[in-house]
Amino acid sequence: MNLHLSSEHIAERLAGGGGFEAQRHEAACPDCRAELARMQTALEAFRRSVHAWTDREADIKIRSQSSLFAPHRPACPRLRWALASAVFALVVFIPMHKAAIDRQREAQAAEDALLLERVNDHLARRAPLAMEPLSELQSSSMISLQEDQGGLP
Repeated sequence: MNLHLSSEHIAERLAGGGGFEAQRHEAACPDCRAELARMQTALEAFRRSVHAWTDREADIKIRSQSSLFAPHRPACPRLRWALASAVFALVVFIPMHKAAIDRQREAQAAEDALLLERVNDHLARRAPLAMEPLSELQSSSMISLQEDQGGLP
């Protein structure tokens, strides 16, 4: 290797591999050796910070779990009253709303029944409304004709 180690070779060396030629170049090249030392120092600092963070988080978790079992006072009594009021309002207003909807449905059903009755009456007619006077005239003339022939008593 005439040139310096590539980033892939440095990563392999940090992971403990890299091959014999990369090791030989590291031993011979002070720039690559310094780069590897700088990267190892950075990774060690990162490792220490991660361990410190996880230890701190574990302590916080243990403290928070122990505080779950300790009796505590509610943080905000106003919030408790607000929630109780909201629940009360829901318990009262939902049945009222449901009753209003039921009344509206009943009124609509009555209107629908009335409309169906009108349609049924209209369809039950023998002749259109405009022709009813003519049909009455025809039926009365038929009755008088039958009376004249002696068909009706």
